[in-house]
Amino acid sequence: MTGREEALRRRGQRLAWLIVVWDIIEGAIAVTAGLAAGSIALLGFGIDSVIEVFAAAVVIWQLRAGPRARQRPALQLIAVSFLALAGYVTYKSASDLIGAERPDTSLVGIGLNVVALAVMIPVAVAQRR
Repeated sequence: MTGREEALRRRGQRLAWLIVVWDIIEGAIAVTAGLAAGSIALLGFGIDSVIEVFAAAVVIWQLRAGPRARQRPALQLIAVSFLALAGYVTYKSASDLIGAERPDTSLVGIGLNVVALAVMIPVAVAQRR
């Protein structure tokens, strides 16, 4: 591995750790607000944060072995976790729709989404680089 590749690997790990910390905070707030408001969308957002923590941990695991090592199993693990979330949100959304359940408004959820947008766009740009 060249010096540039090693520097990129370390940068990728730092970004993944940043995502872990951010998503733990974001997930805790979103799940709490989602449960309080009875909002499957906000709860799904919080669960997505948990999955993103898992995905970032998988990326850290992959990068520790090198830039290309473990890439396929890492992607498969991440894909399965998002597929499980999609199944849960689909089921819960359909059952709430059939049961005519309406969530409460959540100002915390709205604020969290605005802050998440402001935080994650620069992180995504940094990851792309």
